[in-house]
Amino acid sequence: MVVKDCIERGLTYFDLGRGEERYKSSWCDTKIQMIETNLALTRYASGFSAYERVKTSIKRVVRNDATLWNIAKWMRSRLYGRM
Repeated sequence: MVVKDCIERGLTYFDLGRGEERYKSSWCDTKIQMIETNLALTRYASGFSAYERVKTSIKRVVRNDATLWNIAKWMRSRLYGRM
């Protein structure tokens, strides 16, 4: 019913993924800790594994800082043309 209502109102983007947006917490008050594990299985994959660890660390820092997170959301909305 919620998705149908959003389509009828013209929404083109609907995010039910992880994150702590107000509309998500209004539907569900349970929090589940998310854990990302990155393990290189070959020596050739170690560079990519290191890149993924750095990316995850940067995401954690940004999401845990309200100012940085608001800036990131603003930049993302401009990049993808959504509000």
